[in-house]
Amino acid sequence: MIEKSLLFFSIGVKAYWLVQPMLRVIFVLLPGDEELVFHNDTLTDPTNGISIDLKKVFR
Repeated sequence: MIEKSLLFFSIGVKAYWLVQPMLRVIFVLLPGDEELVFHNDTLTDPTNGISIDLKKVFR
């Protein structure tokens, strides 16, 4: 997973999401080993401003 992260960020990806449906969690991974964790609230990606209500996603 770490190698994949480094590859993504090296080619210009600003953030990517790792979705764990069984846990009802989404991790937003950012360069520099920064990680945001969202569950049962509103996910907001700081790199692009996208907001998603996770209560609707994980029904």
